Amino acid sequence: RILVCIMKESRAHSAIAKGPFVVNVLSEKQGAVSDHFASPKLNSEEQFAEYTSPKLDGCLGYLYCRVVGETEQGDHTVFFGEVERAAMGDEGKPLVFCAREYWALGETVHKR
Repeated sequence: RILVCIMKESRAHSAIAKGPFVVNVLSEKQGAVSDHFASPKLNSEEQFAEYTSPKLDGCLGYLYCRVVGETEQGDHTVFFGEVERAAMGDEGKPLVFCAREYWALGETVHKR
């Protein structure tokens, strides 16, 4: 099982609530991809226009999940997912977002 915390006002919220959903593990080289999906200037259609699959190219792996529960926590919903499929992708270090910066195992790799 996996859980994801999504802001209720997020464009992704209704799509995840309907399920299924995919979690992509981005590589340290994909800070720009993360920024693209976080951009408040794009609507859902614009966000996914250049991506034909929920599995993103260049990611380290992905989890295909169905929603099995949810709970509200302040301005977020915590969705619980049952992993139905998982696969490894490219090799590399994962992208981590902390303190408004991207990191890869302890090193800043991409500033917003």
